[in-house]
Amino acid sequence: MIFAEWSDDWLIFITNQASASQTTATQKLFIRPINASANEEVTTLTTVGQAFTARYIRTTDRDYISLLNKDQSTLTLYTGIFRNRDRRTESIIGHNVSAINLSPNNRFLVHNAGNHMVTLDLERFKRYHSDTSLEGLTDWSWMNDQHLAIKLGTDLKLVDYDGQNSELITKISPTSPILFFENKTLLYLQQENSRSYLTQSYLDPEKFTE
Repeated sequence: MIFAEWSDDWLIFITNQASASQTTATQKLFIRPINASANEEVTTLTTVGQAFTARYIRTTDRDYISLLNKDQSTLTLYTGIFRNRDRRTESIIGHNVSAINLSPNNRFLVHNAGNHMVTLDLERFKRYHSDTSLEGLTDWSWMNDQHLAIKLGTDLKLVDYDGQNSELITKISPTSPILFFENKTLLYLQQENSRSYLTQSYLDPEKFTE
């Protein structure tokens, strides 16, 4: 095994498998529900790597695995994992990708493309390409199903799910975590006069339009 990662109640992992007649190992992608006694083989990877990030995504009538190959900077989406297995597909949906994030309701899969933000709407099958810059991205977290908090260096910004209405909130410590309380209060570390202060901001989602 070269990679394993939990995604909620599913374990996603990649193994190297080689037979005596093979000169190189074949990488296979598997998923295993936490309450299952067997692995589900998803596919044989066509592009190998050593570093990955993966998410299992379950929507109303479909399910997916998003697999980021960090070595190749490619994001691949597999459909039909447990549902509609006979129509399983594989699509490379992003290049120059180094970070992915999934909304709490499993609807929006967000990733970077170089220094720009791209959103895939898995419910309406739409893709949003945004001019919102992600240069200096160090962390991002969903405030709710529609809005993200994005940390770019020492800038903390709020942005809509599709990258619109990016708004600078404050300057923060480069090591400040992004923490939400009941999706309304943002806690972060703010630096002033070489000192760090735990700061609380109340956020009103209604000010951000889709």
